[in-house]
Amino acid sequence: ANKVHAIPLRSSWVMTCTYAPSGNFVACGGLDNLCSIYSLKTKEGNVKVTRELAGHNGYLSCCRFLSDKQILTSSGDTTCALWDIETGQQTTALVGHEGDVNCIAL
Repeated sequence: ANKVHAIPLRSSWVMTCTYAPSGNFVACGGLDNLCSIYSLKTKEGNVKVTRELAGHNGYLSCCRFLSDKQILTSSGDTTCALWDIETGQQTTALVGHEGDVNCIAL
């Protein structure tokens, strides 16, 4: 298969990557503490960042799309967060973990 998209990343320390169920978006994150979301609804070639979700104080360990409008992230800061992708705002913080949150399963 031939490469369809190339995604230039801000950080070479990526720890998680996920596709939206629709196939319209891909998200990744890692030691930059950000969840970067890219739209794949472009022509072939380099893909640019659509939204950067900043709010974690530790590395981003995992991210999972709920839809094209919502994503859930987990972090080494002992929290998980639910985000509104369109506004870039955190809608829910899931706190109370005693250590790094390494994975999300939906």
